[in-house]
Amino acid sequence: MNLGPGLLSSPPFASSQLALKRRFSGDSDENENGCVIQVAQTQRRKESHNATEQKRRQKINDKMNELKKLLPNCRGHTVDKATILNEAIDVIRKFLAETEAWHVRECELKQMNQELIDENESLARAAGLPPKKLRKFSSEGGGKDGPL
Repeated sequence: MNLGPGLLSSPPFASSQLALKRRFSGDSDENENGCVIQVAQTQRRKESHNATEQKRRQKINDKMNELKKLLPNCRGHTVDKATILNEAIDVIRKFLAETEAWHVRECELKQMNQELIDENESLARAAGLPPKKLRKFSSEGGGKDGPL
């Protein structure tokens, strides 16, 4: 990087830029030379911002540690935040896939159950047995009168 003589002699923030920044804040005092004095106010704002940011980072770290404890492949290991998040994504995707598979299996079992009920009724009619009022099962596994 080629720094010319002008870049080396000027500070990173030119005083004119700093004066413009200070001029618009509204709650400044002037000293005997007429310069804007906001050092204390700026420092308080910086400290407040730093404290707020530190609390935010601490909350994130606490939640990352809590998440790490929930993930089987991360427990007891030193892992970075990206690894924790990747593992959490993998676990969530796995659980979603398993949940979908269980829903599909539930529908299959309900259909099989209904087919067996229909077959049972058909066999009972063919045998000349009186019709029987069958309980219909709810999704919780119990019938209208409760579990069998």
